[in-house]
Amino acid sequence: MPADLKIAVTQELIDQATVRDSRRCMIAEAIKEAKPHYKKVIVDLQTIRWTNPRTKKRYLVLTPEAVGVALVAFDQGEPIEPFSIRLKPSQVTPVTTRERRDDQPAGTRGGSAYRAKKNRGQKQLVVDNQGRVHVEGGGMPPTGHLSNVKISRNDLRLYGRRLLRA
Repeated sequence: MPADLKIAVTQELIDQATVRDSRRCMIAEAIKEAKPHYKKVIVDLQTIRWTNPRTKKRYLVLTPEAVGVALVAFDQGEPIEPFSIRLKPSQVTPVTTRERRDDQPAGTRGGSAYRAKKNRGQKQLVVDNQGRVHVEGGGMPPTGHLSNVKISRNDLRLYGRRLLRA
């Protein structure tokens, strides 16, 4: 069973975080502060994800309601009080590795030059000694529809008509 991750969203993190940015919001920064070796931390209204390069696993947490409310309020410029929360991974998948295709020149990067290894294994439900269930293996579900939109190298969290209120 993956360990729970306790994070503290401090006033300093809130003040330094970037509005509408899934990789630099207050939650993502709190995760990076708690576990500096975690990579690819992404936060949206549906899920929170990170990769632990030491275990070579990707973790997914369903965004708690209180975090989602704070996230929307933060993105809309409303004041946020510092808080702490325990994140409980609900799915863990092995990191997908990529290998270079033999027919590509050494200097070629990206897209067709690489192919992902499809060795994720079967999904299985695992129950820990406290009765909590999480998924091991398989692939990650797609990111939420209110997640990031790539705009000139920024990861922006957009809310459609901008009428969404917490």
